[in-house]
Amino acid sequence: MRILIITQYFHPEPGAPANRLLSFARGFAAKGHQVTVLCEFPNYPTGRLAKGDRFRFWRKEKLENFEIVRSFVIPTRRSSVALRLVNYWSFTLSSFLVGLFLKRPDLILVSSPPLFAGPAAVWLSSLKRAPIVSDIRDLWPEDAIMMGQLKSRIAIQGGRATAKQLYRKSSFIITISEGLKEKLETMAQGKEVHVVVNGSSVPDLWSGMECRRRFQGAPITVCYAGTLGLGQPIEDIVEVASATRDDKSIKYLIVGDGVKRQSLMALAAGKGLDNISFAGGVSFETSIELLDGSDIAIVSLIGREIFQSAIPSKFFDCMALGLPVILGVDGEARVILEESNTGLYYRSGDWRDLLDKIVFLKGNPEIARKLGENGRKLVWSRYRRSDLAAQLESLIQNRFSKRI
Repeated sequence: MRILIITQYFHPEPGAPANRLLSFARGFAAKGHQVTVLCEFPNYPTGRLAKGDRFRFWRKEKLENFEIVRSFVIPTRRSSVALRLVNYWSFTLSSFLVGLFLKRPDLILVSSPPLFAGPAAVWLSSLKRAPIVSDIRDLWPEDAIMMGQLKSRIAIQGGRATAKQLYRKSSFIITISEGLKEKLETMAQGKEVHVVVNGSSVPDLWSGMECRRRFQGAPITVCYAGTLGLGQPIEDIVEVASATRDDKSIKYLIVGDGVKRQSLMALAAGKGLDNISFAGGVSFETSIELLDGSDIAIVSLIGREIFQSAIPSKFFDCMALGLPVILGVDGEARVILEESNTGLYYRSGDWRDLLDKIVFLKGNPEIARKLGENGRKLVWSRYRRSDLAAQLESLIQNRFSKRI
């Protein structure tokens, strides 16, 4: 089967969307399918293109056993809605034009958000008579509206119309959690929705990795790795670092980039903190190395109803490494955490509760190690990304193989 994956973000760009779609591309190719990924020239999250990519409209390259076709994008830091739309729509138009010259696929898999890969997929699907499977990880524009990021009535109506068109055109939809599945079944009435969770690539890429013994001497490292965006309450960690500035047995590491990185660094600098460091945006491999060198992982989202259906991908990566997780997400992720006994829950936005959980794990290293071991066993047995890609490939084969 010839499969075209359309996603704005892709390897080597960091983040959950790129890593998820990379695992799908690898999984499909491993099953013998001809896979092409149509994506932007790498620029996320810095908003800067490599010098050789600045004036190119498209480029074809090979990665492992599948093909990548990159198309033009206007890079921005996406610090405003207008700049985001410029970035998104430039990819929509260029990916559609480049896609016209690609061989007709048997199937198009499109990833959202950003939702604006959707129109390119819909247009190409109509012209090339190829069915669409949509991978919906968040509800856009609904999430942006609830976060206060999108207020323009015209933009809201346009976003909802774009989402509705994609849902209507999709043969079926996949998403990352049961909560999102229920919402999508309501919004995309009559469409079949399946859950393919994020999982972790750690068991596939580092199959011989030993579980490092943690809490060996001082200081211990408390690490957050992920997006530093409006949905992540990283201020909690800065406040905890401030409260423990005189405790030399704990240090804090923030790995990642996003719209709040500079303000968070300014907040830490304004408090004169020398026990917290910011690694910035790094590759997936480097983020795993930094997490593996830590003792406690924090995974958190702000306390909004829209995030109760979220299961952050780094949640699985942290558990796969054998790290005890302090989770600030109340919903499905918390259910996994508590049913499998892989960490502790804290109330997002309550830095004192977060501090209590850090102090408890630091003072009870054997309990912390046991929580980490439970998480590692859980992910390695149930949440390998290669297995999840095979799950999606099976869904696709059952639906489309006879037709093709």
